[in-house]
Amino acid sequence: MSKKLLSFFFSTILVFAFSKQALASSLPAPTVPDTVKATENFTVSFSLSLDPNYNYYAKVRLGTETSNLKYGQTYNSASDQWLTDSDAWTSFPVFTTNSAGTLSASLTAKTSSNVVLGSNLIRIAVRRTDTKTTLQSETANINVEAAPPNQDSDSDGNTGSTDPTPKLNLKLALSEFMPNPETGEKEWVEIRNLASSSADLYGWKIDDGPAGSSPLTLEENSTIAGFGYKVFYLPSKLNNSGDSLRLLKPDGSEADVVNFGETTKGVSFAKGSSGIWQQTLTPTPAAANIINTGEVLGSTDTSKSSLTENPKSDNYSLDVLTPLEATASSHSGKQASPVKNLFASESPKGFFWILVVIGGFLLVTSLTIFGIKSGFFRKIFSKNAKSS
Repeated sequence: MSKKLLSFFFSTILVFAFSKQALASSLPAPTVPDTVKATENFTVSFSLSLDPNYNYYAKVRLGTETSNLKYGQTYNSASDQWLTDSDAWTSFPVFTTNSAGTLSASLTAKTSSNVVLGSNLIRIAVRRTDTKTTLQSETANINVEAAPPNQDSDSDGNTGSTDPTPKLNLKLALSEFMPNPETGEKEWVEIRNLASSSADLYGWKIDDGPAGSSPLTLEENSTIAGFGYKVFYLPSKLNNSGDSLRLLKPDGSEADVVNFGETTKGVSFAKGSSGIWQQTLTPTPAAANIINTGEVLGSTDTSKSSLTENPKSDNYSLDVLTPLEATASSHSGKQASPVKNLFASESPKGFFWILVVIGGFLLVTSLTIFGIKSGFFRKIFSKNAKSS
């Protein structure tokens, strides 16, 4: 009997020890191009199941071995910086999971100049902004080829000088949109120029999801002043029950994307100075955003319910998909209680003490049964009785 208990004890420890690793590595591999040129930009798309309604940092890791994935760089459009694997987590782009814990997003990445050419491994690493536990996806294969000679990168991270369309390099981002306007009014989208010089949006497009309606192509002389805003009206393009909104470059590539859930009539979605999308009762088309949740959206602290963005702040997501889930919890004034995943996202210390408690209990139980079965306790008691 004691041997069975001891076997059960060690089996339990092994199950708990490997469950954390198994869950942490169960995140699927990202979607990447088969082949990329060294130091040239490419897109990494991923869909992960994490804790619901939380913010996560995310970065791209690349290399020939899983123990040495330090040759990938991640672009953070909010700070307009290319980040290496060794940079602080707080420097990387932030994404928000929806109420189901799903995070579907994409990152702009490139290899470092000293990357090993040929077959490489690539994965996504994420960390919840309020913890220090890092989760990593499975790896995908990617082939890295040598960059063409005499090719320099410009200040926006775009390589090559053969592209005759400088409009691809404009720093533009979605800033605010009205998917469910009041009766008789039109849907609208506000685009912001993140640069100090004016930008002509001719040829750029506004679209919903890839499987939605045809994109709206912006006409000639659609100019935005430096750090300015411009509003474009849509012909009933966005679904009130939830949809995607995309800003496309003239070549069809995505410049900015936002996913949103259930909408409220007359309430817009706006990006605040922190780069996080929120619903607001104070739409400000063609002007700096005001995040005003108010009583209708359940704000419980009116002194903090309004946030005005910095008109000259570059804290916006460009070339980064920022998921947004506008659920019923947004209207209740309370954040939905997250379902905690003990093994995948909490501190390893808690996991350690669970093993200690379970192991101690099983050890004491097995020793007690062993003492009874072997007659050890009976011998001790009989010796004490004779001595007395």
